[in-house]
Amino acid sequence: MKRLCWIGISCLLVSIALSGCDQLDQLLPPLQPTEPAGFVASLTSSAPVLDGDGSDGAWNRATPYLVTVGESLAYANNFGTFDVMLKALYDSENIYILATWNDPSQTESVHHKRWSFDGTGWNRGGSEDRIFFMFDPGDNGTEGADCATMCHQPTPGKMGTTGGGHVDVWHWKAGRTAAAGFADDKWWDETGRHSDSKISSPTRANINAAGDGPEWMHPDGPAYAGDFLFEDTIVPFDSTLDWTGKSIPGHILGGPADGSRWDIRAGSTYQNGVWTVELQRALDTGNPDDVVLGTGDVQLSIAVTDNSGPSHSGAPPFILKFE
Repeated sequence: MKRLCWIGISCLLVSIALSGCDQLDQLLPPLQPTEPAGFVASLTSSAPVLDGDGSDGAWNRATPYLVTVGESLAYANNFGTFDVMLKALYDSENIYILATWNDPSQTESVHHKRWSFDGTGWNRGGSEDRIFFMFDPGDNGTEGADCATMCHQPTPGKMGTTGGGHVDVWHWKAGRTAAAGFADDKWWDETGRHSDSKISSPTRANINAAGDGPEWMHPDGPAYAGDFLFEDTIVPFDSTLDWTGKSIPGHILGGPADGSRWDIRAGSTYQNGVWTVELQRALDTGNPDDVVLGTGDVQLSIAVTDNSGPSHSGAPPFILKFE
């Protein structure tokens, strides 16, 4: 009898408990899946130094965001699948973006169109490592800034939008702009690729009037094996020297930068097979071809090259948010 009584009491307690749970469920809203934080730009009171180090205390405020490049064939798997780690900061005037990735070939590639002498004539060859940031200003229809549709089209080498508008493109180049402290500011529309306007440039081709050799060289002549030539050290090319088996950089760096094309400052390093790139640009440059940042969510996509000319691997679009 006692046992039956306890069973009855237990059943009654369970019934009350379940009833209470039902009432509690009615008071609480149903749980909804939470949206991932995404790529978030954090407000900062101190700007990071653009030295390609990435260890500035300011970056500690930023949340890392991993973007997988080459994961889908729609974005080309030219170098395998790898991650690019991104961070973003902003203040009242500028946005700062940090990008770090393992170079697929583990080779620092900076010799874009470098001149080499074979004993009878000069030839240009070589490419560079690069990273693209493509931002949707909001006028490109449903396409937005999607590397799959803008770059991987039936026409080889074609890069441009199909959504009726344009995208703002930040193009960092390890050979042509990095050592000068800039990234190239461009824009794409349905007619193809375009550069922002410029008055003067911190980078130019090292090519003579005939187009068959270099115009400038380092004062050390054939003994110079450096990666770059700079405006403040170059001298006119001397063809009377013995250049057999020697090479000369294909670009001159360090000239004055003026115009919308050079809105983006950059600092970078290559250590142990890893690229670290820091970028800085005004939130609002005042130029109609540049996306305005800091006023709301912005869609973007990225792509990376590995000493590969136009061949690159991209990633699906994602959202940049400002907290």
